[in-house]
Amino acid sequence: MTSACVYEIFFRASAVLEPSKALGATSGTPRSRNRSSNIFGENTFDKDNYGGKMLEVIALNTEDARAAKEGGAGRVELVGSMEFAGISPSPELVSEIAWKVGIPVRPMLRLEDGFGTDRLEELQALASQFVEAGADGIVLGFLRGGKIDVETTNEILGRIQGKIPYTFHRAIDEVTDYLAAWKSLDELIFPPDQVLTSGGAPTAGDPEGYFRELVERRPEAREVILAGGGLSLEGIPRLKALGIKNFHVGSGVRPEESFDNPVSAELVASWVEAVERD
Repeated sequence: MTSACVYEIFFRASAVLEPSKALGATSGTPRSRNRSSNIFGENTFDKDNYGGKMLEVIALNTEDARAAKEGGAGRVELVGSMEFAGISPSPELVSEIAWKVGIPVRPMLRLEDGFGTDRLEELQALASQFVEAGADGIVLGFLRGGKIDVETTNEILGRIQGKIPYTFHRAIDEVTDYLAAWKSLDELIFPPDQVLTSGGAPTAGDPEGYFRELVERRPEAREVILAGGGLSLEGIPRLKALGIKNFHVGSGVRPEESFDNPVSAELVASWVEAVERD
């Protein structure tokens, strides 16, 4: 099956989801972004799809994805296991969730511990396989010397050629200069539509983080931030007060907050209610 056919089927299937549940899915092949796009510019992302509020849930398997969908999550970040804080799933699992569960899915593109890599060709090939499998996007983040590894990231992005969007993940919370790292995202051949981050703090919602300073300097960042990383229900109102709309949760939607337990649809629903509450 060609990539074009995969996209046509996937986006047709996504269209049957309620708009509030399909955040992260687009109505057609995602528009290619180029080097002239700015992460804070007018054309960085489609506001019709990302202008609302969304909860993304970490899923380890099909059952997690089904529970996330039942609870009202807008998307799942799919990992193969939580080893090293999340490594890549198989393309087969991505395909199963994309077609059988019918929730937008973004698989993790990470094969080893840390945020560096010497397995560039493997990552490039896997990124292409995720595209073919029907992923809504991919999740990645690479560092070198305490800064975003622009060269490596661009090598991988060049393989997917803007066919699907991507999330730059919490590697950004490990840089030596958090605010400068956001500027580095503009050096990528096309920018992320979302940045998963705790604001440079150990826990998302921590007042010691850089969220406030970031959105004061760059108000448009509110649309790009995907707040997560140890996020609690109590932290959501503080972040929403800054205009942040999109949130990410892992253990918080599992009994006893343990990845040893499956995602609970009831817990997901309570988080969705907190995110969507005015």
